[in-house]
Amino acid sequence: LLPHKNADLDAVASCYILSNILNIPVGLLNQPVENASNFIKLFHMDVALITNPAEYDLIIFVDSCESVQFNRIQPKNAIIIDHHLCQITHPIENVLAKHIVSKDKYISCSCMIYELFLKSKINVTPKIASAIIAGFIGDGGWLMATPHVRNLIENLLEISYYDLYELNKLIEHNKIKIKTKIAHITKS
Repeated sequence: LLPHKNADLDAVASCYILSNILNIPVGLLNQPVENASNFIKLFHMDVALITNPAEYDLIIFVDSCESVQFNRIQPKNAIIIDHHLCQITHPIENVLAKHIVSKDKYISCSCMIYELFLKSKINVTPKIASAIIAGFIGDGGWLMATPHVRNLIENLLEISYYDLYELNKLIEHNKIKIKTKIAHITKS
């Protein structure tokens, strides 16, 4: 499982979710952004830096469908799982299967994966519920979500391993930085 380069919270959370269900390892192309690193620590994720993608028979690309987001890797075989339906300008080759939907429908890749789990009747554990919520928060959360997605998340809160306060801490540091930058610009 491979999130896009400079992996964000939703990409890493989505890989965590799929890894737990499919028992497939997670790789990274480079150091993820801070909130994704926080997630990796909180969830005790085992990740490896991918230096030679050609050695893998299959790569599942998560949270993007553009090869430029994956350093233009062209694997032997690929699966794409993404919620950024758009015109693809740099396609990934050798795609065996793909599930790509519009971001208008799913605020986060993790929510889209959860909906697939519901349709397939896959059991969601408390830690997976927490990961879905974390991905949702990381990609915009309540303000950008459709009512349907909000309902999905509210149901998950009841079984989540981590409470909402703990999951919000994954992104709090980033929010402080953004507020500081806006304040600095306002003063300037």
